[in-house]
Amino acid sequence: MRNLAFSYFSSLLSAEVFLLSVALSIGSAGSAHAQALSVESAVEQVVVTGTRTEKRIDDSPVSIDVITARELNLVTTGTVAQALDFIPGVTVERSQKDGYNIQMQGFDGARVLVLVDGLPLISPTGSSVDLDQISALDIERIEVIRGAASTLYGSAAMGGVINIISREGRENTFRVGLEQGAYSADDRDGGSGRRQANLHGALYRGSLSAQLSALIINSDGFDYDANTIAQDAAETEKEFVRAQVGYDFPAVSLLWTGQALDERKYKLIGPFPGEGDNYYTSEVVQIQHNLYVDSDSGWQVKGRYSDHEELSGQRTGLRQAHFTKTNIDAQQTFGSNKLEWVLGGHYYLETMEQNKKDGTVEIDNKERDGFEGFTQVDWNISPAWEFVAGVRAQYDSGYGHNSALKFNGKWQKELASGAKVMWRTSAGDGYRVPNLKERFFEFDHSNLGYIILGNDDLRPESSQSFNSSLSVVIPRKHGGRVGAEINLHQSRAKNFIASTEDIEASSDAGYVVYAYQNIDKTRIQGADVSTEVGWQNQRLQFNYSYLDARDASSWQRLSARPYHQIKAHYWLNVPAWNGEGLFYILLQKDEAFSQAGSVKNEYVTLNFNVKKHFSNNVYARLGVENLTNEHKQPGLNEGAEFDIRPVSSRYVFFSLHLKI
Repeated sequence: MRNLAFSYFSSLLSAEVFLLSVALSIGSAGSAHAQALSVESAVEQVVVTGTRTEKRIDDSPVSIDVITARELNLVTTGTVAQALDFIPGVTVERSQKDGYNIQMQGFDGARVLVLVDGLPLISPTGSSVDLDQISALDIERIEVIRGAASTLYGSAAMGGVINIISREGRENTFRVGLEQGAYSADDRDGGSGRRQANLHGALYRGSLSAQLSALIINSDGFDYDANTIAQDAAETEKEFVRAQVGYDFPAVSLLWTGQALDERKYKLIGPFPGEGDNYYTSEVVQIQHNLYVDSDSGWQVKGRYSDHEELSGQRTGLRQAHFTKTNIDAQQTFGSNKLEWVLGGHYYLETMEQNKKDGTVEIDNKERDGFEGFTQVDWNISPAWEFVAGVRAQYDSGYGHNSALKFNGKWQKELASGAKVMWRTSAGDGYRVPNLKERFFEFDHSNLGYIILGNDDLRPESSQSFNSSLSVVIPRKHGGRVGAEINLHQSRAKNFIASTEDIEASSDAGYVVYAYQNIDKTRIQGADVSTEVGWQNQRLQFNYSYLDARDASSWQRLSARPYHQIKAHYWLNVPAWNGEGLFYILLQKDEAFSQAGSVKNEYVTLNFNVKKHFSNNVYARLGVENLTNEHKQPGLNEGAEFDIRPVSSRYVFFSLHLKI
């Protein structure tokens, strides 16, 4: 597995050296002027995720949150895990594998669809995408839809969609960056914190464009108590490589991209009976090929093949897993500004196999495939009113037919004062077909007292969701604007899939038997309130989210979903200093938990990042994450005590970046 990764990395890096040498030999590569530092106009931002067609964000009938490349560059130059903390109602959680998963409007990562350039990513666990396995190096923007989007994007889009849009690279450039950081509460000797290096080269000559980039992240993890064997965070090594080549013909554009990830993790978890230490380890190799064909006449076809190999587990339970995923998506857009139609189809094929290190077969080369067709009509009834309706039908090889309907409406009015009032509403279906892991998994830890079994009799999940938002935007006399929005949402879902104990099977087996089962019904509802004040060189934003998620049968709250969340940030540009800064706050409070006791059920983290341009070609970043040093109690007995706080302590970093 490692040889395959090194071969792929070597070929891409060799091509990168060639590309960069060509780019540097072109006289036009020169020094690029630094981006003008001013508030980006939300009206000018173009988005595609809400309707699968290009629209200005203020004209979109679907409410969309956007993280721009500029905001992303201030917050992270590593992975996208940190960036999504800007979005109201979104929770980013650290997983048991030391990765990061998403939760949105009460739906966990298995029910929020993560896309890159409109196509779904492969999931290493068969359910939730790990945000820490997505490089932030070549991203133009991230678009987020909250609420059911299965009509446009199919299974798993019950809670919403995150669409990561890649940078096209329309200039000759070469960039390199280095970053060093450290955790303040690391109690080990000899650790050097977290190190990061990135390299990016782009060539643009007429109709031809090409990019190559690499990102390396090494972290020693951290440990709050050196006197215990168990580590609080794993040692990790990640290498990302991405290549891109595009060509614009007179009526058609072609783009190929290839990506590779090589990731290794190691974490001590306690003593091992008999001798030595017990540990968790993981080795991942992920390769992806993408092809995009876009025409001037409104049709486009795109395809992705992903291959994921993983060796992971504890010392006595190592498992080799292999996943593949193929997606082909096609659509045709036609009509006029008054009435716009989108017709399309999507084919998918997924395979999965998993074996224990001793050769025991747990999942024997299972696969599923299916086809989905969709159509949408966008009707601009008048300057004030817009109506969108869509339908999607799916045939899955394991579960037959599924379907989803959705309706969106928008009303807007511009007042004499220049203020703009907008109301958006949506009602629609969501669905999720059980994945291969949930159907066929056999995770045998009987030597430790439990096993987990798949269930091929599972039923698809389904939901009905409603969202309604009202926003007001008031332009300021001397530039900038003031805005406010309130969003109400409710979802009712049935047949949620969860791993629960099979009491009868446990009694017969003599150890605990967990099996994937359908839970009857859930009800999720909440509200998001946002305000924003923008000046020419400043922006202040405040967001409050309330969420109540319950099992509709027992009326018990669903775990890992806080009642209250506050996100606020202040952005400041200082032209005289040629720099900018971002200060942001996250508060979460009142999660439901099953443990007998609670150590802490609320926390606040403060974070700031500063970016300083020394010239058009050189800039530096300095930042502190979790300034308040809020983190889980060391040595916590998680089976008996609950602590809502994040695992990571205060993290301080400095980076330097050069552009040629």
